[in-house]
Amino acid sequence: MRVEAVRLAPAYRAWLGGEAADLTAALEAAAPRVSSDMWAGVLAGAVLAAVSPGCREPSHAFAERLAPLYMMRAITFWIENRRRDPRDVEAEVLAQARLFRRTLLARAGLTA
Repeated sequence: MRVEAVRLAPAYRAWLGGEAADLTAALEAAAPRVSSDMWAGVLAGAVLAAVSPGCREPSHAFAERLAPLYMMRAITFWIENRRRDPRDVEAEVLAQARLFRRTLLARAGLTA
């Protein structure tokens, strides 16, 4: 998973735009961690690329490239939340969904 994420890092960097320093550090760390901010940025960039006019790639290609980083984010999430009350974990999931929405809207130049 990590090896595949490193191989796909150029795509992740492109989707992040100019915000790639944290990605490099995360992938090169002894215990790689993918923050919610990083994941929201990569996912928003991938979504915007996938729906952009003229995109010739099938949607499954985006999903396949996102999978290694998503798995790293899921592992990070559960490490960070393993001892929390389930209600707190649910609140964190909702907060991350809101973060993705804000990130996507901002990257698209839109407001809620």
